[in-house]
Amino acid sequence: MTMGYQPSSETDLTYRVRIQDEGEDGLWAEVPELPGCHAWGQDMGELEEALLEAIPQYISTLADALLDHGG
Repeated sequence: MTMGYQPSSETDLTYRVRIQDEGEDGLWAEVPELPGCHAWGQDMGELEEALLEAIPQYISTLADALLDHGG
């Protein structure tokens, strides 16, 4: 059985984000504490939106993998 990661409403985590400006190609960011968690956007607004989607998705995927493997 697979269960999705559902953080409680009291969970408040902060992650560092490294942002790279690629000029006309937009921005990309990585979250060092979450290896492989990246996001892209044409501007800071798009990048922030992408990060707010990517981080929970990364954590959910990791939690599901740990549950599937008895971790």
